[in-house]
Amino acid sequence: WLGCVRSKPPSQSIALPPGFDAALRIITARLADCPAEWVITGSVGMVLQGLPLRPGDIDLQSDGQGVVAMQERLAEYITQPVFLKSGAQIQSYFGRLEIEGVQVELMGDMQFRSPGEDWTAPGDVLEHRIFWSYSGMRLPLLDLHYEAEAYRRMGRLEKAAMIEAWLREHDG
Repeated sequence: WLGCVRSKPPSQSIALPPGFDAALRIITARLADCPAEWVITGSVGMVLQGLPLRPGDIDLQSDGQGVVAMQERLAEYITQPVFLKSGAQIQSYFGRLEIEGVQVELMGDMQFRSPGEDWTAPGDVLEHRIFWSYSGMRLPLLDLHYEAEAYRRMGRLEKAAMIEAWLREHDG
């Protein structure tokens, strides 16, 4: 895997809810030789990088073909097959899984749109991917600076501001 590997633990201990470690182990094992480029995003990615949040699910992001390949590798866990989901501000390929009692969401070719504008081009997860060592796993995560930018584009300004404030205090 290309990219930055960070193994320095955050200042506080990481506490993922029950089942999350087991689900992450299954995901990383099944996707180890998958041709899809993927990342863990959302609250789990943020918690692993040190933010004090309580995640409710695991979000995995790739491109459109990547989420289909990921779905195939994790087929026994599908609760909602991948389809094109389009809302007012966000559009992506989207599917759901349940692994070890944990909801997992697959998102591919995410695009954003502001009112009166066209959809953005899908982002490239490789541009913003870092690797993080956690509990004996090497996990691909989205960089927090990009996460803040993505939340801002989704119109989730409070979440973006929270990430940015945390980065100002801890990044360095």
